[in-house]
Amino acid sequence: MKKTIFKITIVLFISVIAFSGCKKGEDDPGISFRSRTARFAGEWTLTSMDKTTIQTSSYYSSTTHETYNGSTLTNVFTVEGLSPQTTTRSYVETFNTEKDGTYKFTKVDDGDTYAEAGNWMWLDENDNMDIENKEAVLLTATKIIEGDDSDTYSGKSNLDGNVMLLKRLANKEMVVLIEYSSTDSDGNTKTINGTYTYTQD
Repeated sequence: MKKTIFKITIVLFISVIAFSGCKKGEDDPGISFRSRTARFAGEWTLTSMDKTTIQTSSYYSSTTHETYNGSTLTNVFTVEGLSPQTTTRSYVETFNTEKDGTYKFTKVDDGDTYAEAGNWMWLDENDNMDIENKEAVLLTATKIIEGDDSDTYSGKSNLDGNVMLLKRLANKEMVVLIEYSSTDSDGNTKTINGTYTYTQD
């Protein structure tokens, strides 16, 4: 009986260690029976978004607040001292990823189509960027189609890509965190913060 209990304890201990390694994003599920690659792969659809962009200069400051409800993108633009301007437009975004490290991205923004295909890879831990191992994904485009224009990229040095920081990666839900800021030599600043939520059927 003691040997059986000991074996069960060892199995449970190993399982806890294995599953705790699956949690990378701050809102990841505590336990998942699927690898991060398996969870990331699939057909994702943007279902909600909340993003704020703040720009400042010596002349003015402005705030752009964008929200998305699954079909309509709402943009509220405010310049300091003036009334906000609100616009809405139709918007659809899909993101398909494969376990082999390839992806396809498509968006239809008020009737204008943008498509992108390329390769994706997990990023390693980076203390300077405060990124855990496999918390972020690097997307490197090999083909971009925008309207009637098409561009193709190739070569091992083709690493001018985009980074997706995954705040949450579950079986059917993925939340991408946007954190960006810049300052130029004239002191002009730009800060972007927000989240994009994707789901699978």
